[in-house]
Amino acid sequence: MPACEALTMSRIASVFGKADKPFVIRAERSSSFSDLQTGPAVLLGYFTNEWALRLTRELRFSVVLDPDLRQIYIRDNQNPGSRAWAVDATELPVSEATRANGNSVRDYALISRTVNPDTGKTIVIIGGLHSFSSEAAGQLVGDPQFENLAGEILYSLD
Repeated sequence: MPACEALTMSRIASVFGKADKPFVIRAERSSSFSDLQTGPAVLLGYFTNEWALRLTRELRFSVVLDPDLRQIYIRDNQNPGSRAWAVDATELPVSEATRANGNSVRDYALISRTVNPDTGKTIVIIGGLHSFSSEAAGQLVGDPQFENLAGEILYSLD
């Protein structure tokens, strides 16, 4: 597991643990349907978790890979032609050392909360188009300054 994924998991677990809400964090492709039947789940990443892609496909906002244009983007289903939140799929995010020097690339994250129609269980999905934006989304959810956001997410995990 990449270090940024582990860090994101620990931040999210801390926030949800303080609220004493039951949940399971799933970050890998191996999440099974039976895993999602046991109760509320938090899925990390979009392109590393098939369930995240599948469960958000019909939501207003979803993450899409367009191999023909070599783009990954957040699609707004109310404006499907827009590529306002697109990045080059072949562009690798900058390294930690490069980021420390103040260099960065454009990237986007999406935090979704939905009910799995097959299980009736709440699913929270936190992820980005690249690993650093996934990490940033996890920081946002875990940041004490955004307690209202975390509270809204946690409210649904009953």
